[in-house]
Amino acid sequence: MLRIVLLTALRSFRKNLTISVINLVGLSLGLASCLVAGIYIKNDLTADKFHKDADRIFRVSIKIQDFYMSGSSYLFGETLQEEVPEVIETLKTSDRELNIRIGDEYYKHQVVFADSNFLTFFTFPLREGNRQKALTGLRQVVLSDEMSRKYFGAKNPLGQTIQIEIDNVFADFEITGVAEPTPAYSSMYFDFLVPLENNYLADPNSKNDWNRFFLTTFIKVDKDIAPVEKAMPAFVAKHFPNERDANGDFRFEFLFKSYADHHLNGGFSGGGMREGKSKQSLMVLGGIAIVILVLACFNFMNLTNAQSSRRAIEVGIRKVVGAQRQQLIRQFLVEALVLSAIAAFLALGLAELSLVVFRDLLQTSISLFALVNWDVFVGLVAVTLITAVLAGSYPAFILANLNAITTFRKYIKIGGSNWVTRSVLSLQFTLSIVLIVCAIVMWKQQSYMIEKDLGFNEEQVLVVKVNQKDTASTDYLKDEILKFPEVSHVSRSSHAFTRGSSVSHHTTPDKKSMFIYMMSVDADFIDAMQMQIVKGSGFSNAYPERGSEIMVNEKLIKELGLQDSIGIRLGSRVGWVEKPIIVGVVKDFHHHMLKYDIQPLMFLNNYRLEETYLLVRLQREQIVHGIEKIKALVEKTNPNSAFEFSFLDENVAKQYEAEVRWSGIITLATAMAIFLSVLGLLGLAMFTAEQRKKEIGIRKVLGASLGHLVSLLSKGYLILIAIAFVVAIPASYYLMHEYWLSNFAYKTEFGWPIYLLALTILISIVAMAIGSQTVRAALQNPAETLKEE
Repeated sequence: MLRIVLLTALRSFRKNLTISVINLVGLSLGLASCLVAGIYIKNDLTADKFHKDADRIFRVSIKIQDFYMSGSSYLFGETLQEEVPEVIETLKTSDRELNIRIGDEYYKHQVVFADSNFLTFFTFPLREGNRQKALTGLRQVVLSDEMSRKYFGAKNPLGQTIQIEIDNVFADFEITGVAEPTPAYSSMYFDFLVPLENNYLADPNSKNDWNRFFLTTFIKVDKDIAPVEKAMPAFVAKHFPNERDANGDFRFEFLFKSYADHHLNGGFSGGGMREGKSKQSLMVLGGIAIVILVLACFNFMNLTNAQSSRRAIEVGIRKVVGAQRQQLIRQFLVEALVLSAIAAFLALGLAELSLVVFRDLLQTSISLFALVNWDVFVGLVAVTLITAVLAGSYPAFILANLNAITTFRKYIKIGGSNWVTRSVLSLQFTLSIVLIVCAIVMWKQQSYMIEKDLGFNEEQVLVVKVNQKDTASTDYLKDEILKFPEVSHVSRSSHAFTRGSSVSHHTTPDKKSMFIYMMSVDADFIDAMQMQIVKGSGFSNAYPERGSEIMVNEKLIKELGLQDSIGIRLGSRVGWVEKPIIVGVVKDFHHHMLKYDIQPLMFLNNYRLEETYLLVRLQREQIVHGIEKIKALVEKTNPNSAFEFSFLDENVAKQYEAEVRWSGIITLATAMAIFLSVLGLLGLAMFTAEQRKKEIGIRKVLGASLGHLVSLLSKGYLILIAIAFVVAIPASYYLMHEYWLSNFAYKTEFGWPIYLLALTILISIVAMAIGSQTVRAALQNPAETLKEE
């Protein structure tokens, strides 16, 4: 019996080959999209879960008013463990970009400094070495698997020595461990891991300063975090007795963020931690995949329903020769299941290929066929079965219930233009319009962020990082670079906009707390970056207290409520400057990405910088030659340092990589959704034109024009598009304006032109799909279409 049912199904597919291929392609793409999204979401949901006790690990952060900062002092963790019994273990980390010498070659890498219990606090698997002893010595280093293979190939590097530059001196570090690739995504990562005490050899007394919040501290609790949080007020009162405002309240509070939730709750980067992402992104990706699958299923249902009336006579004959209702239902359901199963098989290949092709877009390297993904396959089987039942049930139960005599009537009509088909088609149009609007808005916001005037000129600026030990020679480098004809300006700065930041807490005269971003710059910075001074002047030697001169932005003047600001001396210490003097006001500029408002900022006239960036503005036609000359000069002056450079405009653009990536994902999803909609429309239009070919022939005989016939066959679709447009407006407005754009302090315009563009795009695509079939039907010879009559 099953063999007969399958043979009949295959015969039906061959007879309706075009519709079957359309169904197969559409459903395969829909299922593949769900597979890719499913495995990506699962990968993110399982991030960091491979660590033992991950749900009992918490990261310490500080909240001061509405400002959050991830950091704590050296003594914080161990003191908390001594005084709060619910804290059973603590860990301190920090990270720095350092020069590393391997053999005769120099490289720059991010180095993570950590307590000796790092490899037991977190359960990173080691390929080589003993996790209990790998960090117990001072000059020891653990490599990641990637760094080991990159620099030592297949050889075991255990026991070999590399040199790391710490405190301006290269020191030998013995390789005591090599980590395995992590079994899942890890928010904590390292390339080179060394003991934390290496950070304090030059200044061991800094470990006793409770107000140096430069370390990332993790705590592991016995059961839950509630008792620790309850104990914090007394702990802060004991160790920070002077940190109270005018009302007697503490200026800050310590918060404990779950390590297991870091990845999907936008956790801060630092201390070896990657920046977390928003859980909303997973919801968006999952929603897009479901939309694509729903569109594919709608196509499947629509086309299956549309061709049902063709099989009415087949059903009648089967009933006449004795077929039972259950047999007919089984036949239609098996046909839908076979087609769905073939589509699911093709979807597996498409999904695996997509994970490879779009690896950079998804920013992950995962495989569908890993053993841990068995639940994804269970989901695929479930979705395939549900799709088959939904698509096959309507024609199965409707046709199986028809009277045998009724099926032989020529006017019988089961599928095609009924209310089910029209409703599903209208919903497809709605989803397509929503996705088109989302893609347009994301593209506009992306273009807005890239093209917006930031208040400084980031074009043609080379950013060269100079190490701490090079501070004495930085003036020489600057003077020599300025002699090159390819260079127009050179400036020194402690930060290069997207590279690093310093924040100082300041109390205003009316006892309000505020944070001020700080940059140490030289006198050439304003001209080099082509900024605008709105009051006062740049730095000079006019003041005897040269290190006390500061320039501020307009936002800081507004926050301080100052009118005549030039020459004003702030009454308290800001950062490391005692009672700074305002000599100039700079027009507000965006020193952070456009997601955030412009914050109060000051430039410090600090001519001896601990870390320095050289900002070199190159002549437009001489960029390549300029870089070659600068590289040769820096390597000659500092032969023991790797030459590192970047372009400021590229650094600024990298801030928006997540937005660019999501714009790409949405655009790809929109293209997929439109393709599926057009695919279904094409099949439906072919079927509708075939159904109405005799009507078209009669109208042509009676004198109907080609334009009239095309209009007659297309107007029903235009009505559905109009309905879909009305429904899509509020849905897309909420998603984009109230949900997505709300994440940006500075955003693009969002109005009717976007909706009209989306509508025009959809109508144009639908017109091409439907018009091709209606014109083809309208051009047929009436004598051919009416000869059977």
